Amino acid sequence: MLILVPLVAWRWVLWREHQYRLQLIEKQKQAAVAWSREMEAIRQTRRGFAVGNPFPKLNVVSETFGNVPVYERSKPVLLWFPLWFEGAAAWKPEQWQGWRELLARCPNLHLVGVAVTPSAYASSVRRDLQQLHRALQHPRIGFWMIVSDDWANDDTGERNPFIQKQVMLIDGNGIIRYSGLLRRSMPSEAELRRIEEEYQKLYTLR
Repeated sequence: MLILVPLVAWRWVLWREHQYRLQLIEKQKQAAVAWSREMEAIRQTRRGFAVGNPFPKLNVVSETFGNVPVYERSKPVLLWFPLWFEGAAAWKPEQWQGWRELLARCPNLHLVGVAVTPSAYASSVRRDLQQLHRALQHPRIGFWMIVSDDWANDDTGERNPFIQKQVMLIDGNGIIRYSGLLRRSMPSEAELRRIEEEYQKLYTLR
């Protein structure tokens, strides 16, 4: 009994220290994510992609698939910049149910997936986007392919104005009303609800 009491106490101390380290690591992760998002917000502001600004005209060669009313008035658009190589999840039509449900609840919203690709992969990305667009068969889902070696090969974020896993809501007047970063390429239920709330604000503020 005299041996078991200090042994149990020692194990309890080790367990507490382990829990403390886990909490510390989690706080460090959260701080790193917050810092990263703050830096990205600063970059976005510097490039003119800040909330409240008009969506800038982009002088880049682009190709569209489906309805992409990025510069059309009276049509709210949600731009989405996924990691297209993230397990190829974005290429599977069955993974798009969340987006479909969001569009059903937001009848005027158009979803535009943006793929930034180097010229060497342009033909394969074009083929994949064509196949995905045909498979989805949704009148308010379109794709915008931007072919740019400078942007696609930019690891620093200095030249490419878009952030991977970002969503950007543009209202019917071409003004950026919301910008957020998804945890993964495909949005969670909570993230979809937040986008829907921002969409509803476009009509409650009229």
